[in-house]
Formats: sequence, structure tokens, C-alpha cells
Amino acid sequence: MRFVELDPKKDLVVPLALYSRVDDDPRSTLRFPSRYGSKWGFADTHDDMKLKSIFYVFSPSVLPLPPEVLMFNVDWITTYPYGILDLLYLFNIFDITGLKGSVKEGTMVFGAYRKPVDGTVPLYIHRRLTPKGPVSYLSLSSEGPKGFDWISRQHIENPDLSPIFVMKEKPDSFSVSNSKVCMPSKKGSDSINTCSNNINNSYQNVGAAISPKEILGSAKPHYSFPIIIIILPLLILLGVLICFFLRKF
Repeated sequence: MRFVELDPKKDLVVPLALYSRVDDDPRSTLRFPSRYGSKWGFADTHDDMKLKSIFYVFSPSVLPLPPEVLMFNVDWITTYPYGILDLLYLFNIFDITGLKGSVKEGTMVFGAYRKPVDGTVPLYIHRRLTPKGPVSYLSLSSEGPKGFDWISRQHIENPDLSPIFVMKEKPDSFSVSNSKVCMPSKKGSDSINTCSNNINNSYQNVGAAISPKEILGSAKPHYSFPIIIIILPLLILLGVLICFFLRKF
């Protein structure tokens, strides 16, 4: 048993465990901690898979998402042989209820970095085809178990984003890097939301939601001056022609 610190009512960075097994049918799964009395922790095994690693990810409650952070949906099989079906990028992070129609049997949602930053490790997604359909094997290794045909998912609507980057340990706070990314930090006091808001404010709050009314209200025409330039000479020419014909008659 591995115990971890967790306050589900307040924590925006939460522990996530990777379980896996390698035999004639490699499988893996991800799990949030379970409660054991007054503590939270991970069992040494889950669905015939061994605990391989514990890392930290962003809770779905983190909104708006910090720069370079994506929200992911993990679909898994809840019956034997268990394991993950796929890890997909959520295009609409506000439509969590829409996941009900997209899952096969089980699902979970979490946020992770799409690029490496200090304090993170890569989590690779290896995919293969089986007689029962495609499955995914997650690992901290860039290569899947040997002896199997691993493939990449080429899907324009949800491209292969392997690897994603998860935090090695729970950060005390976050700091803004030179590239405007919220990085895990052992110093400071900024939460992930504070850090994200600081970045958004530096960009004039570009991440803030805008209502359709505001969009329409700001859509002012930008062609008034060019049209005047075109019409004015035509009016002058028309006036000259009118004067010419009046003189003639």
C-alpha cells in the first residue's frame, strides 16, 4: 500500500497511479487514489496489474487551463482483461457531461502538460490492435514491450499526442517561466489558478470567455474610410457632368 496526501475538496493537483502488466497481452490502467479509513492511497495491485508509478496531474476543476496544459479523457475496460482502450484529448473541456456517450465502459479526466517543463516526466501511449479491438499501453518508457506490433493513431480529429508530461511530485506552488508557462515550483505561494490568471492578465486576459453579444458588438466595419475615398471622386465627376449638361442646354 502506498499512501498519499490528498484533500479532494481543495487540491487542484492530484495523485494518479499507473498500473501495468506485461505477459502475452500487455495491459495498463490509471487510477486515482482510494480512501482507506482517514487516509488516501494506492493498492500494490489492481485488476491483476502491479503498481508501477505515482505521479501528479491537474484536476478537471482547473479552469481556465494554464498554457501548454491539455485535458485528457481515458477510456478503459472494466471487465477482464481490463486495461486502457485509449487516451483522447478533450477539445471542449466544458462538455464533461458529453463524455457519457463517448466511453466504452469506464472513463476518467485529468490535465497534463503537452510539452516538457521542469519537474515533469513523459508518459508514453503505445497502441496496438487485438482481436477484440485497439488497446493502449501506457508507460514511462518510450518503447512498448517487445514482441508486439505497436502503432500510432493517425486521426485528424484527435491526433496522437504521445508523450504527455506529468508531474513527478506534488508541487508546493507554481511559477511563471520566461515562456509564459506555469511550472511546478518548490518556492513561492501561487496556486495553479493564480499562476494561470497572472499569465492571462499579462495577455490582456485573452483566455477570458466572450459572449456572442460582445463579439457582435465589437465587429465594427473597417471599410468606411476606403468607401469614402472611392465615392468622393465619383460625386465630383457627377457634379462636373451635370454642370456641363446644364451649360449645353
